[in-house]
Amino acid sequence: MKSLLAASLAVGVTLFSMSSLAATINYELENISSGSQSYYPNLNLSDVKNVNITANVNESAPLDHPEITSIELVFPYANSVSVTDLKFNGTEYIGRIEDAWIYKSLLVRFSTPSMLREGEMVDIAFYIEEETNNLNNSSVPYSFTPALVDASGVLKDVSLRNLSDTETIHYQGKDLIANLYQDLKIQQQNPGFDLNLNWLGHGTANVFIPAPFPIDSMYQNTVKSVAFSDEQTESPILHVIFSNSAGGTDEIQYDLNNLLMEGGLQ
Repeated sequence: MKSLLAASLAVGVTLFSMSSLAATINYELENISSGSQSYYPNLNLSDVKNVNITANVNESAPLDHPEITSIELVFPYANSVSVTDLKFNGTEYIGRIEDAWIYKSLLVRFSTPSMLREGEMVDIAFYIEEETNNLNNSSVPYSFTPALVDASGVLKDVSLRNLSDTETIHYQGKDLIANLYQDLKIQQQNPGFDLNLNWLGHGTANVFIPAPFPIDSMYQNTVKSVAFSDEQTESPILHVIFSNSAGGTDEIQYDLNNLLMEGGLQ
């Protein structure tokens, strides 16, 4: 029998996306601040244009140290460069790039907060590791400070959202579409459901619906479907259905009017 959990929990703007079992999360950096050292006049690494980060999150690579599968830096005056083999050493991620620009090898350091999620500040820096380069074996400084190039910024989640279910209701004379996505969200270390409401004539809004399970068990819960009840009343109820850690199905209820108010649609 399904367990009905009546909810009067607050909802908010989504911050971080993650699959119930595993997730590949794509980030970009906003408000980028960067610096560089000019050792060669024909290599201009100033003004980093974009930073793209791909991370895998699952039970073996949790939020506090997910697997960083790639980091790409895009420059306006030099070729882009990517690092794909980063290892977490307990405090930061370390990687190496071979044959980047004129250098045989560069050391990469990626520093993150205690939890990798949207809105957090991160920093990435490249250091010259070899004493020689590919230009006639000439000497270059060998040092971990200052960095050859470094960039910091605020994480923005740009991952694709995978639709789990959609439901339409005719509410106050207008069609209202509820789109429920497969990926769970995290807001202030609490898991929740990712819902988009599209109300004809009123607009669209993404809302965060707090989940009735703790963050450490979110991998055992899978988003299933969304439905409405009491469509003809002034206060329709939205149902979110999900599979639980015991292999059964649970359901949680939310007042549609509260969701619309939180989303700024009413």
